[in-house]
Amino acid sequence: MGTVLSRTGTLARVQWNDNGAVEENVRLGGENLLAVAGTRRHQFLMDLPALIERFASDPVAVVVELLRESSKGLKAQAIKELLIELGLEPAAVDRAWRGVQAKLAKRDDVRFRANTYRWVWPRPAEDVIDSPDPSTEVETTALPVDVEATDTPVSEAPQADVETTAAPVDVEATDTPVPEAPQAEATAAPVSEVSPVAPTVFSTAPDAVPEIPAAPPAEAGAKVTGTETSAPIRKSSSPVAGVAETAEDRKPSSRAADVAEAAEERARVLAERCERLERDLQSANDRAIRLRTTQERRLRIDVVRALAGLAAEIEEMVTGRATPETIVERVRSLAAGQALHPIGTVGEEPGFDPALHEPLAGAPEPGTPVSVIRPGYLWTTPEEIILHRALVEQVRA
Repeated sequence: MGTVLSRTGTLARVQWNDNGAVEENVRLGGENLLAVAGTRRHQFLMDLPALIERFASDPVAVVVELLRESSKGLKAQAIKELLIELGLEPAAVDRAWRGVQAKLAKRDDVRFRANTYRWVWPRPAEDVIDSPDPSTEVETTALPVDVEATDTPVSEAPQADVETTAAPVDVEATDTPVPEAPQAEATAAPVSEVSPVAPTVFSTAPDAVPEIPAAPPAEAGAKVTGTETSAPIRKSSSPVAGVAETAEDRKPSSRAADVAEAAEERARVLAERCERLERDLQSANDRAIRLRTTQERRLRIDVVRALAGLAAEIEEMVTGRATPETIVERVRSLAAGQALHPIGTVGEEPGFDPALHEPLAGAPEPGTPVSVIRPGYLWTTPEEIILHRALVEQVRA
């Protein structure tokens, strides 16, 4: 066991723990395993019995920890191979894997896409402020309230902005206490004596709230209760709403994670497509090379076959004591079969053409009379190619 001091590729400089003064260059891989301190791999290598015991009791937790330390995710086969590499028995891994697979599919922090398991941050539960539950009874103390009957609307108390209803409030003047409604009651008090609500929750002043229609004039001793909630609850802009907005703010991060994962999946698909196109291109290049090699070989065979036929013809004619004129005619006939045409004949005296004639000596002017010593040959493919220029010499006056 030792500590890696430096590393270049697979070559590491290691300081052994048994003797801190000993340093050695070690090639990683094979029998030399590298594990980052603090990772599960490092812990398992340090204490294999603990790994075996933990995997036997909770194999899912072990697999999730390995996925969490993997940046690119792991396929099922890679997970099993990694567990076996850490020291678990293959039979134990195979027995536990089916149950592990089923439980991984139900976890919020593990996603399975493209045959790959990936660990993701679990999506937090949204902190949404619910409206009061009518079934929940909240006990309050009924305080006597002095309310003056007036024709002017009752002004709002400067209290914190809370969830309000826009429905009119029924007011009933009676000398007897009104039975408590099965919900939280709002006890009225003189405007000047209303105290702030929950001062530790609100750190800033709430925005103005639209006025609620005033209740009809009430007599002294009346108790005001809100039992009608027909109007929809208006969402306030106070800091309480900020709690719900904080939960909403977490959604973009989840969407960003989904977008990043989709981009990673797209990159993987494009990488596979690129590899496939590279393989196709390499195959096409190999086919082209084989085809060109085959064509060149066929051309060489055709040329050698024609040369062999010419050699056989000449030998036959010479052995049969054919005349030179017959031999020349036969040779030109065989050459014409290969689209070869002679440039001049022996003894012919054309005008000198540098493109068709090669002088034996000197440099005659174009048009100067010359005598053909050896004919040349022209290959008439779709374009004319001069294979050999005719050998000529200048005619002496």
